[in-house]
Amino acid sequence: MSGSDFKERVRREVPIESYISRFIPLKKAGKNYLGLCPFHNEKTPSFNVNSQGGYYHCFGCKASGDIFRFVMDYNKVDFVRSMEILSEASGIPLTSGKSPEDNERNKRKEEAYRINQKANEFFVSCLHSQAGKQALDYLLGRGLSLDEIKKFDIGYALEGFQNLRPDILRTSFDEELGIELGLLKKNEKGNIYDFYRNRVMFPIRDSSGRFVGFSGRTLSTDTVEAKYINSPNSIVYDKGRQVFNLYLASEEIRNLRTVYLVEGVMDAIGLYTKGVQNVLAPLGTSFTENQSKILKNLADKVYLVMDGDAAGKKGALRASEILLKDGLPTEVVFLDQGVDPFELSRSKNKAEIRNVLESGRSGWDFLVAEALLGADASSEPELKKKGIRSLFQFTKKWEKETDRQLFLTEGAKKIGLTYQALLNDFRMEKEQFAPAVSDNQTRTQRNIATNRPIKKGAVECERTLLAKLVIYPDLFRFAHRLDELVFLDETSVIVWEWLYTQFHMGEAITPAEFLSAESLPEKIRESLAPFLMQEEIADEEDQGIVFEELIMAQRKFFHENEMNKYYMFPSMSEGDFESISQITYHKNEIEKINSYFRKHSHQTMRK
Repeated sequence: MSGSDFKERVRREVPIESYISRFIPLKKAGKNYLGLCPFHNEKTPSFNVNSQGGYYHCFGCKASGDIFRFVMDYNKVDFVRSMEILSEASGIPLTSGKSPEDNERNKRKEEAYRINQKANEFFVSCLHSQAGKQALDYLLGRGLSLDEIKKFDIGYALEGFQNLRPDILRTSFDEELGIELGLLKKNEKGNIYDFYRNRVMFPIRDSSGRFVGFSGRTLSTDTVEAKYINSPNSIVYDKGRQVFNLYLASEEIRNLRTVYLVEGVMDAIGLYTKGVQNVLAPLGTSFTENQSKILKNLADKVYLVMDGDAAGKKGALRASEILLKDGLPTEVVFLDQGVDPFELSRSKNKAEIRNVLESGRSGWDFLVAEALLGADASSEPELKKKGIRSLFQFTKKWEKETDRQLFLTEGAKKIGLTYQALLNDFRMEKEQFAPAVSDNQTRTQRNIATNRPIKKGAVECERTLLAKLVIYPDLFRFAHRLDELVFLDETSVIVWEWLYTQFHMGEAITPAEFLSAESLPEKIRESLAPFLMQEEIADEEDQGIVFEELIMAQRKFFHENEMNKYYMFPSMSEGDFESISQITYHKNEIEKINSYFRKHSHQTMRK
């Protein structure tokens, strides 16, 4: 069957409340089920499961989605793996009817996992052989015990060029896959040889514990060789989407809702073996947006534990910016010069280590200080000006207005100026170089580009209106009416455009589909989720009446909002006939809507 057919069958045949109750206790609460959220610590249940709609929403941490999203977030796997897990749990076949290409790719992935596991077993046996004595002595000399070495499945790649092929990679298929996985290399003459030689081997495991790659640390004194070499991207490994130690650390991170992010493999091992088990490390790459999303699914706060050198500061800048843009509270901990987290773990006890790790500064504070180039209230005027220009350039990169205001507010405090002065100059510079909005932009782009104060209640009205549309697709008979509305809430604009497109393309519209739609930003889906949990209306006629009233209420909010714009300018003269005419028009429209509400008995959204 196709992927979409499989999804529909799982949603139809696997009750979401039954599946989720395997992992957390759920109690019936009206039409929904209620339990403690598995994605954040809480004492009062706020995790709601709608069995009829096939979706869940937590009113505490805003986690929401369908059964596939639950599997992805709970098990920390991608969508493909979530389908495999649900296939295994439900007995619904996943491979039936798949294309030959899909079947071949899945077979190749399973073989890749098998080869990596066999290679790791070989590396482990080599470490504990006579030939691996130097590598074992190195690890023991660094302060690791035999049990700790075993815990992380650490091994050793022997010296020489032909160790893997005779024992592990015997067939031509294995050789070809070994080259893709980075275990073997092929030179210009066609000779195949071991890629990892005389290296301590740290296996990289995915969230399910499968071996997806390796990080090899050289024991050679040759300074030309790279100290660490990581596996290349392959059919089972993407270095921008993997983090080291996820398999061992995920449970502790989920329990504590915090994570310590360190620079290297040994740093993570060192802290983990000293009791700081909620620790992860990126792999041979700068911190990425995809790695941030992994952390966001696991934790509510991230501590960046960095070396105190220039490279550590550079890494902290990039990671802080990515994490904070993703909405993850972040603290930055710089260790003393010449000390890395592994050395810290060997020289301090657990309590002392915790004290060091919790002595950081806020990520916001760190970014503002760096953006100001070190300028503060005591700096010379020229240095302050240079810092302000740098702060403006940095602030422009942030899309959220609240983030920009936060940077300018903190920047003003640090540099000894008023927030208003900084804001005025920032706006002038921003407007000076802002691109013009062309007439042929879509209505969505124009609405999103417009910033205006929104009357209280308008957001709730618009999101309730759109939630009803998701729950009751028959209400699309009002689509022409909705297309005439000018939404005040940016999120509502995006949701309406998505729903309108889905409707005209004949695509399914259900709460489960909406909450799992990858084409919509996660924050957009989360913002509508609470409104999808409202009590359903059984009678079709009542649905239409309530929906009609919501449309009228939104129109009233729009006219009130437009009219208020004129009242924001008290200097308007009595002869300003255009403004007076607009105010009169909006007042008349509001009165018409009030008259509509007076004539109808259903008054769900009466204002």
